[in-house]
Amino acid sequence: MGARAFAAHHADTGPRGALVIRELREADLAEVVPLHREAFRGALGPMLGERYVRHFLRWFLAQPQAVCLVYDFAGEVAGYAFGAPDGYGAALNRELLPTVVLAALTHPHIVLHRHFAGKARGRLLGAWRRVTRGGGVGTPGMAATSSTRFSLTGIGVSPRHRKRKIGQQLLAAFEARVAAGGFASVCLDVYADNHAARRLYESMGWQLREELGRVLVYDKQLGSAT
Repeated sequence: MGARAFAAHHADTGPRGALVIRELREADLAEVVPLHREAFRGALGPMLGERYVRHFLRWFLAQPQAVCLVYDFAGEVAGYAFGAPDGYGAALNRELLPTVVLAALTHPHIVLHRHFAGKARGRLLGAWRRVTRGGGVGTPGMAATSSTRFSLTGIGVSPRHRKRKIGQQLLAAFEARVAAGGFASVCLDVYADNHAARRLYESMGWQLREELGRVLVYDKQLGSAT
């Protein structure tokens, strides 16, 4: 069952009016794009520019099995979380290949950055091999998957709304939607020096499973959907 089939999850009501965790909409991207760039500053995607991040988020919005949520604080996006079934990377890379190439041409200094050298070149080569073997570029989405594992790709909270447990509420709502979709576990990657994010995940029962240099892999088993 896709994220769009779920009803909105209502949070507490505060002095400014109703708070609600709801699905991400196209109109929210004007607020979510800068939030994501700030939350993941220094990571490869945000360094590729606003156009790339907008295309990246739109890809998830278009996937029937994706879960894309925002924390709506009286009409203002105070936070967001999104992800897709594990294994979405190949389809995403095919779709974003032209955008990555354009970003590299318009931001040439990024090509020399260690993140680009370590990730983007490999992604470009892999996507190009798939193209030359008949895989195509611009495939609109990922195929339906039988995977029981779901990836949390991104989560962030506006600096104006931190210290209100918005991250915990978003993560709990994300997990509930994933579990209701029939997935058995969730996973994510996080940089080892992102201590605030790691504290959040660990407080919510996520466990460290693997260390890949400066990147850590966390996961969590989910209860049965109700």
